[in-house]
Amino acid sequence: MITPGRPRAREAGEEARDEILALRTGSSLVAAPRVQEVRGEDHLCFFVHRVKEQRGMRRVRLRGLSKASGEIAWACTAFNLTRLWRQAVHA
Repeated sequence: MITPGRPRAREAGEEARDEILALRTGSSLVAAPRVQEVRGEDHLCFFVHRVKEQRGMRRVRLRGLSKASGEIAWACTAFNLTRLWRQAVHA
């Protein structure tokens, strides 16, 4: 339960990270690169994450790797068909 005056754990963690990074700016320590910077925006994991966000999927509904993979495949297919349809309409 989140109390009104207490920051959530993620916000508190982000504040602490920002403070640490502010202290490190004068030293030779450098923050680790973000995963997106290393792998690039076009990496498959970011595509699947973007599809899940756009479709409102917070978690898969089916259990098992094959069923969950099938559910993600359907979501990606719907995303691709929607994108193709939008290109055809605007072309």
